[in-house]
Amino acid sequence: MEGLHFTVNHIPDWGSLLLYGFQQMMLCVSGLLVIPFLISNFVCAGSATIQVRLIAVSFVSSGIATILQTTFGLRLCILHGPSFAFIPPMIAYAALPENHCSADIDTYEWTNKILTMQGSLLISVTLLIFMGLTGLVGMLAKMVGPITITPLLLLLILGFVPILHEKMVLHWISIVVFVLLIAMGIFLEDVYVPIRHYSFTDRKWKTTRARVFGQFPYLIAITVSWLVCFMLTITGLEPVGGEARTDKNHTLVVLSQSPWFQIPYPGQFGVPLASVGLTLAFTASCIACVMESLGDYQTCARVSHQSRPPSSSVNRGIIFEGVGSAIAAIMGLGTGVTTYAENIALMHITKVVSRSTMQVAGVLLILTGLFTKCAAVMASIPDAVVGGVLAMGMAMICGVALSNLQVSLNFLPPLDRKHEVRKYVLVAMNLLIKNEYLVI
Repeated sequence: MEGLHFTVNHIPDWGSLLLYGFQQMMLCVSGLLVIPFLISNFVCAGSATIQVRLIAVSFVSSGIATILQTTFGLRLCILHGPSFAFIPPMIAYAALPENHCSADIDTYEWTNKILTMQGSLLISVTLLIFMGLTGLVGMLAKMVGPITITPLLLLLILGFVPILHEKMVLHWISIVVFVLLIAMGIFLEDVYVPIRHYSFTDRKWKTTRARVFGQFPYLIAITVSWLVCFMLTITGLEPVGGEARTDKNHTLVVLSQSPWFQIPYPGQFGVPLASVGLTLAFTASCIACVMESLGDYQTCARVSHQSRPPSSSVNRGIIFEGVGSAIAAIMGLGTGVTTYAENIALMHITKVVSRSTMQVAGVLLILTGLFTKCAAVMASIPDAVVGGVLAMGMAMICGVALSNLQVSLNFLPPLDRKHEVRKYVLVAMNLLIKNEYLVI
């Protein structure tokens, strides 16, 4: 298809497939690592070994959910990861007087908190499966158009601004990452780099030209910035405890206490419990995830040069999103899964929308979760580097969201132009009203 390097059903060669999948995995690592740390803090589990177990669950459940979604669900290039929509109910639950952390909290208490989150989530995510099986989501998707989706996506981006600011002000390396991504994703996108390789078939050296910068911008930027941080650490240019160091005390504890191999399994913390209030709060989070996913599905279809997903595909997508969330729940993660919009933004840059790349990313996520030392090593990526990556991702999502409107006022007749201006007014009103609602 014109404009795409690899289409939805195109399968690249194995070398490219592994690199594309690894790049997609690296892009979502920050979310997969942050959620386990937040949950361990909410339940007052101070041991690093508990965080490692939750990290393993985060990677494995996200990998399984991604493979199910790309194979049986929406069947587009979609990656699933832990959803931040479930964090506000957890914060409220942890703020209850009986759930406050204390110095003498024992294993029984924090285990009960995890089991309560686990059971409440398992009950609430059945709503996703029910909405998909009954076709309610498909009917809702028909009524949700670009004017509704665009403000929703923009509000999600605005909600990330405080997090971006918090991470990017930590260290100047975040600016380096952001500049590298802009340079490779925009200015060097179509530059073909000569690569020398030996052909065993022809028994001679050959030169192949490839869009290295345009196809692997995030992988190159993360690797380069991570190496810079490592060099700053070993040379002592970054002071002890600095935000760009790769040997922070917490990182070293997680790395030293994590086993080489660990298999997450259902019920590893015990028999799930439930709380009525937390279940209702998680149900509201599920509805928010549905609305977010509807926008991501349409955006992904647009980036993939596909028509708007039909109701049957949307229903399947939500069903398997519910199944993925249920898998995360029974393994003890405490949050459901959702579509990661930053991975869709990466597809917009690389022009690679093959779902086989996401299936490989899913397999790599599972393997990383099983070999927990690998996940612990990835935890050494400084937060400032993550901030630079997220900033570029949010910028790309914003651009894709606005492109959903498909408006060009300059080339429209007066009557049509007036109609399109009315659309802009509706979008602005949507944005202002929803933003005011969020503030309240």
